[in-house]
Amino acid sequence: MSGPTPAPVSERLGFTDLIDRLAEQAPRRDTERLLFTDLRSELRARKIGAIRLPRADGERLPLAEFFQFVRELAAADSNLAHSLRNHYAAIENAILDPTTSSPLVLALAADGLLFGGAAQKQSGSSGPASESKVDRVGEDEYRVSCRRYYATGSLYADYLTVSLTLDDGVARTVLIESDRPGVELPDDWDGFGQRLTGSGSIVLDNVRITSADFFARPVTDPDRPRYPFTFNQVYLTSVVAGIGNRALRDAVDLVGKRTRNYYHGTADRTADEPVVLAAIGVASAKAFAATATIGAAAAQLERSWDAPGDFELSLQATLAASRAKITVEALVLDVIDALAQVASGSTLSTERALDRHWRNVKVLASHNPSIYKQQVLGGYEVHGKQPPLDVYF
Repeated sequence: MSGPTPAPVSERLGFTDLIDRLAEQAPRRDTERLLFTDLRSELRARKIGAIRLPRADGERLPLAEFFQFVRELAAADSNLAHSLRNHYAAIENAILDPTTSSPLVLALAADGLLFGGAAQKQSGSSGPASESKVDRVGEDEYRVSCRRYYATGSLYADYLTVSLTLDDGVARTVLIESDRPGVELPDDWDGFGQRLTGSGSIVLDNVRITSADFFARPVTDPDRPRYPFTFNQVYLTSVVAGIGNRALRDAVDLVGKRTRNYYHGTADRTADEPVVLAAIGVASAKAFAATATIGAAAAQLERSWDAPGDFELSLQATLAASRAKITVEALVLDVIDALAQVASGSTLSTERALDRHWRNVKVLASHNPSIYKQQVLGGYEVHGKQPPLDVYF
């Protein structure tokens, strides 16, 4: 006989009440576009951003369990889960590839503080592109003005990383407080999904910068190459899998509460309708498969991290992440379709915001379109061509 089902990671970490509140509030937050600013103090006090920091005994929350927590958080509200990705990535980078800036990052995270940031210059519908305007005003002081985009989570962050080039022509990253004079965080993300992630702009308006703000990023060792952004890819796919689990729960809840069946149905109650039960069964299988698939990719990533310098393991981890992305997104969209199939017209009200699941998955998927992953995977399988060592792998 199998043993008891393990408790959710969120329960073991003491976040059950937060998860439950987020799940209850998610439809209203989406329909009314209510940001998570009301939770800022609580998230810091409870140190949600520190769950992967080494404990006093030197042990860390296993990576597989961390991604399970991400799925549980995403099932409650995928926006909050997504908004923390840049923060968690900063923690992993500081531990896996330490630099002179890593102790500061880890110390701030241990205090419960959160990180955000952006590297891209703004372009597209949200406004004109913005080059950095840099004025040297002293031996070690600059005044910087610029706009950066895709700043996921920055609305909720205490510290920001911003890329810029100073008057010496060297590209740098600075780490600055989000409330430093001249820093603006406009809520200008207008995507149709993941609307509460704080993914808009970072604007610097004559912000004072000194060399003390320079942030040392890891330098790739050509003799020990690895895919440095696989974590980010597994993270987003974990969020998608979490949405699938929520859509399944919503479908089960709707069916259980419906008192009337279609007039051409074969049962008095929807919960007893064979075709509805079959649809729920298939959705359950697909949600399970999505969770298992991304879990396997997370385990592969953990194996690669346990053997730094082993490029083959790093390669297999990014291939697993790519395969998982393609598979999980398709499975979860099927689960969401099943939710619509078993619902009735009266349950598809905007108040329930069930359409958010589809919108959120589509926006998450667009970060790194599967069509490119498919092409790269095909090239690897047929020609042995390795994926590029860049941010998309």
